[in-house]
Amino acid sequence: MIDVTNLRYGSVQTADEMHFTGGIRGHRSGDGWSIFPILNEGKLKHLCPVPDAQIRQVANDLDVTLLGVNEIVLDDPNLPSHIWHTRLSKRSKGLSAADSWGTISSHARIAKDNDYADLARNISISLRAADIRLRDASNEYHRQLVAGLARGVVTEQRFTNIALSDLHLAFHSLLAEMGAARDYLSAIVGHHVKAPNNIDSLARLITWVEKKTNFHPSSHPLLGPLFAGWSESESNRWLFDLGEYRNTFLHRAPFGANGIDRAVAIFATETPSGFIHKLKLDISIRPDTKDKVDALERFFDLYGRLVMLAQQIADIAKYPSTPLLFVARQS
Repeated sequence: MIDVTNLRYGSVQTADEMHFTGGIRGHRSGDGWSIFPILNEGKLKHLCPVPDAQIRQVANDLDVTLLGVNEIVLDDPNLPSHIWHTRLSKRSKGLSAADSWGTISSHARIAKDNDYADLARNISISLRAADIRLRDASNEYHRQLVAGLARGVVTEQRFTNIALSDLHLAFHSLLAEMGAARDYLSAIVGHHVKAPNNIDSLARLITWVEKKTNFHPSSHPLLGPLFAGWSESESNRWLFDLGEYRNTFLHRAPFGANGIDRAVAIFATETPSGFIHKLKLDISIRPDTKDKVDALERFFDLYGRLVMLAQQIADIAKYPSTPLLFVARQS
């Protein structure tokens, strides 16, 4: 319990934006949402109103995935605050994975376990930073989609422009933060299985475990999920894929420096609501294959798996993820 004095209450005005894959955006409009952009008879229009209860159905009809909601706090017109709520943030006790690790860090700090507290804090910061970079990438998809439709670009024809560098940098940072969170989580797991202090990444943890005799990943509940996403025997080596993307774009060639990932294209799909146009930036579904997938959809899937792994480890961490209790008292 922590005493707090001089606590003030107030209210603020907010504006909500709903983000979907492909650059599609929703804005709060009365009791529902206004979905934009919808190209109809050569003009950019809105699909509205869409009630909250119908968002998932409309997303299915438009063949897009809900990414999250950006809450804009309008308390300062010169410096509005943005609070991003990712749809894939699996919540435990009402907290996102980033919040859970933040509270774990606070409990560890109170217990004077500073090494554990630092690692938990780093996990929280990296997950939150990845959250924000995912939102930034979605923002750039929307900007490119609206600008491309307004210019009348030819569908399915790849194009580039100077502003695309903002999208490339958002993905570059997203991969860096996801890779950092992965390694901080691995360091926490290493702490639980009594690995040496220099085991501070997933690659080092796996090498250390494989060298141990009479020690199998299944012998500890925290090792199993890590090896499941890395092992060559698994059909979905998502942790390995994440590492390969990160290494490719951070150590070999920056995102957008060369290859197909430099350009975007707009695709039109017929839906029950009419033709929907979506932006795509193709990348290899795995760095060593020629099969292509949209970058935002691919990285959103990897981020979702990382968030679920982070929450799974948080649920059996050394310290609880229960928020600290603050009590307001008169000064």
